[in-house]
Amino acid sequence: YTIPEGEKSLPAGSTVKDLNGNEVTITDALEWKTETKVELKTEYQDSAVAGINGVGYNSLDEAITNAKDGDTITILKPAEDANGYKLNGGLSYSDKAITIKAASGVDVKFDMSSAVALNGAKITFEDVTFEYKSNNNYIGLYHTDTMVYNNCVFNGQMFLYGASETFNGCTFNQTSSDAYNVWTYGAKKVDFNGCKFDCAGKSVLVYNEGTISGTDLTVKDTTFHASQSVEDKA
Repeated sequence: YTIPEGEKSLPAGSTVKDLNGNEVTITDALEWKTETKVELKTEYQDSAVAGINGVGYNSLDEAITNAKDGDTITILKPAEDANGYKLNGGLSYSDKAITIKAASGVDVKFDMSSAVALNGAKITFEDVTFEYKSNNNYIGLYHTDTMVYNNCVFNGQMFLYGASETFNGCTFNQTSSDAYNVWTYGAKKVDFNGCKFDCAGKSVLVYNEGTISGTDLTVKDTTFHASQSVEDKA
């Protein structure tokens, strides 16, 4: 028995009848197996840029504004701007932890040519790329709380400012010998787990100007590759 053509579901109270209009008792129905896992996929309207639990939004800002604690925002298409999406520091990020991830097969980039203040943000990013400049200083996400990055790519030089910054399976790319991949800078706690650093001689600089007492840095199962050597550096 199949769903009628043009319908996505059976209307409430539907019954099954034979071609003569007689109600049919189904005796050969298969038993539902509880160990079976079914992935439910939601179709969003073409205009939707991002979605939360089946509800589409026409901009990432709109999705972030409507997100509640624990929600996952899925970005459904690349940014119209070739440089990528820009995070909006004018939105409210505190009092909720959210995840922002790319939909399967979608190339999502964030334009980090300038710094953005995300006050109190608790965000997990997944499968997205951050485009930083090679040599810009002090550019990063300011005043954040807890930041987690899973399988993300970071191009250029970034500065960290969060109370906690965790990188899992991330890739860092830097082609300038005058810059690092990462300055830990204003971050109190930083973890690199299973990451890969490609640089021109400088990867991670643990440094701050006295605004914090120090940085608790942990590096596990992470590889570093330098395309050249730099004087006075490892």
